[in-house]
Amino acid sequence: MEHTNNQHDELGLAAFMGALEERGLTFEHLDDSAIVVAIEEPYPLVTTTIQAFDRRAVFDTIYPFKAPAQQRSRTMELVVRLNCRTDVGALTLDPEDGELGFRTWLPISGEYLTVHNASSALREHWAEANRLLPAIAVVVFTDLSLVSAIAQSKGTTPLDEVVRLAIRRLDADGEG
Repeated sequence: MEHTNNQHDELGLAAFMGALEERGLTFEHLDDSAIVVAIEEPYPLVTTTIQAFDRRAVFDTIYPFKAPAQQRSRTMELVVRLNCRTDVGALTLDPEDGELGFRTWLPISGEYLTVHNASSALREHWAEANRLLPAIAVVVFTDLSLVSAIAQSKGTTPLDEVVRLAIRRLDADGEG
């Protein structure tokens, strides 16, 4: 049976909803083509939007802090360097407000996207987004070199420590 693009998108989004429910994660419907997932553990400030359109699924995870204006050019250089090393997806940086995120996309064709496949895709997306978070935080919140920051992406700093640093910095700056 041949499906329209819209039917593929609806079937794909349904597979992701099933994968989230299977993992016990709650989500909110934005509209017929998008859902938002707020990750409760271990970092409650991270949200991921999953959209289905034009026969593809796009996952956008927004990090819990923004790059300050004075750090944006260093952060952009790091984003470009790390994007050359990512296994899936790409880091994103909004040059206007400094919002940082990670985006992954994959093709969907309704009947072939199972809950298991959707769950695997989400797991890979979140693993890569979390792997890169320490490097981004190091550049945003310290004066360490980009080489040192890239080393952080290899897991030398515990992620929860980096996120706690980011939250403390936001609280101190009054932006939290």
